[in-house]
Amino acid sequence: MGSSWQSGLSAHASTVLVSLWIMTHSNQLQPSSSQGAPDPTAGASVDDENCWHLDEEQVQKQVKLFLSQGGYHSSGKQINLLFSKVREMLKMRDSNGARMLTLITEQFMADPRLALWRQQGTTMTDKYRQLWDELGALWMCIVLNPHCKAEQKSLWLCQLRRWNSVDVCPWEDGNHDNDLPNLTHSLPQGAHGNQEMRPHRTVFTRAIEACDLHWQDRHLQHIIASDLYANYCYHDNQESSLFDSRGWPLWHEHVPTACARVDALRSHGYPKEALRLAIAVVNTLRRQQQRQLEHFRRHKKELLQKGHTSITNMEGWVGHPLDPIGTLFCTLTESGRAGEEGSNTCLDLSDCSSVVSRAELQRMPVQRLLGDGESYVALAVETALIGLGQQRVMPDGLYAQEKVCRNEEQLLAKL
Repeated sequence: MGSSWQSGLSAHASTVLVSLWIMTHSNQLQPSSSQGAPDPTAGASVDDENCWHLDEEQVQKQVKLFLSQGGYHSSGKQINLLFSKVREMLKMRDSNGARMLTLITEQFMADPRLALWRQQGTTMTDKYRQLWDELGALWMCIVLNPHCKAEQKSLWLCQLRRWNSVDVCPWEDGNHDNDLPNLTHSLPQGAHGNQEMRPHRTVFTRAIEACDLHWQDRHLQHIIASDLYANYCYHDNQESSLFDSRGWPLWHEHVPTACARVDALRSHGYPKEALRLAIAVVNTLRRQQQRQLEHFRRHKKELLQKGHTSITNMEGWVGHPLDPIGTLFCTLTESGRAGEEGSNTCLDLSDCSSVVSRAELQRMPVQRLLGDGESYVALAVETALIGLGQQRVMPDGLYAQEKVCRNEEQLLAKL
């Protein structure tokens, strides 16, 4: 365990979490075509997936203990540490990350208070609801793993559907008396296997829908693969244009779903790819905003007479279960800090020729991905303002409405 991860943990929490994983790396040896045993000193192949031993029984016991505690502040803190560990495992591409999340989810689903609250018609506490939200977001990251095999995704889909069908499974908006339509639109590629109307949406519904998504779109692959992907001769002004007026790529997809891809790339250890996709999404939001402004200016008189001045979205981005604006904001600000740290590192080098070369290499993608005078932090601020300024309908359910207000306050604090 790294010291940075342990900082701030209580002695009890550190002991518990250390006991969950035995830090003995088990190399996945490939069968040898030649006679004789493999060389035990050779180590794992570069392409092998990391796999640490997971003490499943201990994980189950600790999650059950945390959930049974009355003080949600302390127990919620411990559960969030486990969620952070899952994200850490995903980032290291440890194959046990999904298994650990499965064990945690099973304990959440077995919580006897779920049935009690449903019978009494009472709502769970906000802290507990936030843990369920994170659980759903983590499953989105799991199923959106760009290197996930079809067989594995099929198993996860069956598992998610099983949890989703349980009567006490928490609903996404915290309500139990609203029938909401499916608002998650998949890729513009014909993958709409789960687009039927649902009687209600649970915290697992979006992950179930995400199992229909894939990464095979050529335009998407080009976006995440290179900083230099552009088409400066492309001047198509249609709404579905693949490039903006500067020739930079756009990504037209349901915004929360596109941002869930960004979160998945970050979570699975692909920060550069996440940044490229995040910038394409932000450029698309900018273009949509500009189009809406142009439309308003052209029809300003008649729109004002009708009392209708803007497009009203049925689903807001701020307070959304997938937190799209927060994901973009964090991706851009973290990239800005990484760039500053990287430039400082270059300045500390003693070889002047090496300094110039590495500095030029660092500047190239920044100039390519950002316009003149722009920075990642400035783009993050603009993204937050676009999200806060979005004309949107207030969601149904007291919890969902309070979550919108809470997320707005968090964004304002960051700004």
